[in-house]
Amino acid sequence: MVSSPFILHHGEDPDGIIAAALLGVYCERQLNEVPAAYFPLRYDNVAENIPLITKEAERARPCQIIVADINPTTTVMRDDLLYRLVDTVHPAHRDRPGVVWIDHHTGTERVKEDFQRHGIQVVHDPNQCASLLVAKHFCLNDDPYFHQLASIAQAHDYAQPGQVNEQLSAGNELEKFVALANATDNEDLLRRLIVDLKDGR
Repeated sequence: MVSSPFILHHGEDPDGIIAAALLGVYCERQLNEVPAAYFPLRYDNVAENIPLITKEAERARPCQIIVADINPTTTVMRDDLLYRLVDTVHPAHRDRPGVVWIDHHTGTERVKEDFQRHGIQVVHDPNQCASLLVAKHFCLNDDPYFHQLASIAQAHDYAQPGQVNEQLSAGNELEKFVALANATDNEDLLRRLIVDLKDGR
């Protein structure tokens, strides 16, 4: 059995949510597949969720796993579960990397070589948010709407004190929805938000 891609992403800020939406576009437009699942992660629940996701991946055997905007902290890396995730990817599509890690945090830079040794493709730039890296890596930046989404995430993630602009204001509004979903533990609301952003709603 082989399933569509799994998308794991930070679920606490606009960058993680927009990155997931852009990855959904990549799956649908370039792989011709609807993502099997979006897994929003918070740093306070990642330790309990990674084992559950790993079990789900072992059952479903996704054709690809893409991780966006997650800083690989000690908690995230616990018990080598991330490397077990690599082994869950179905080998049906050898023409593309099984696991892609797209992130801008310093933790990713520190483990980049180790990730690559375990077969994880790393897309990293400390000056560009995950959404912008996704848009560039998967050639979505030419579309004005997706470019705008990535610009909102970049403005929000790298905002300077006192800064005001249209993209940052949009990011602040989006953050209210994200905060509401997390305050009520409503992952379905986050997934609906991701799909709405992906589809231009």
